[in-house]
Amino acid sequence: MFLLEFLSSRKPWQLQNFLAFGLNVASTYTLGSDDERAEKLGFESNKVVSDAYSTVVTPDGFAFAIWGPIFALEAAFSVWQLSDTAANLSVLPSLTHYWTLVNLFQTIWTPLFGKRLTGLSTLALTGIAVSLRECFLLLELNSNQFPYQSISVLPIAMHSTWASIAALLNFNIFLSQKKAAPSTRLAVGYMSLFLAVAYPAYMSLISMDPTPCFVAAWATFAISRKQVDAKKLELLANDVKTVKVLSKALSIFSLAIGVLIKGYTSINY
Repeated sequence: MFLLEFLSSRKPWQLQNFLAFGLNVASTYTLGSDDERAEKLGFESNKVVSDAYSTVVTPDGFAFAIWGPIFALEAAFSVWQLSDTAANLSVLPSLTHYWTLVNLFQTIWTPLFGKRLTGLSTLALTGIAVSLRECFLLLELNSNQFPYQSISVLPIAMHSTWASIAALLNFNIFLSQKKAAPSTRLAVGYMSLFLAVAYPAYMSLISMDPTPCFVAAWATFAISRKQVDAKKLELLANDVKTVKVLSKALSIFSLAIGVLIKGYTSINY
């Protein structure tokens, strides 16, 4: 009874934010996170599909542990934004449109990827990344409004960066599924690595938030640690080795940029 009364007293945009995230969680948990549960529903889990199509830029499994803090912190944000304090923040109604798109795109992405519709899932992930970019910039420009940045700005910064890198990976999976020429897949792999570092660095520099750089460092380090069968990819062993060395170098570069930004903001803000 109390819960119903509480929810009925919330503003429409607060309920929309909360329900959109709930829909996303339901889709991800039901179809994306467990092999057996997904199979019973006629889908394949994210891991099964990813493992089916090897790419030169697939990260090691530990990289995906980042989803734990992202979902946990975004869940905290979704609950907190229902509060009376949040209801009075001018930026949150503006955020609702983009936040809803993020969660709808991610709700759609899970079944698309689970059906191996990798082209459409790449488009959905791109939609997630673009929508999250708008959320990130809105929150950064108005970060002084938030008493708890660890459950507002931080998870959106993490999610925004990870989604952009995941979209690049999804496109590489699409090329693998379509049996693109090995030279094409290698070239796109190189391009993806540079974009996976350049775009987060740009976002960190325009916002003076090191989080995108730190996430990029995490992702590229995980790529460098993934064991890849060169023969399966129809590539030379030296090609794969070069990608791994480059991944590690870009990880160090991204980490360094993040540390410099963190140091600068600590001194000047």
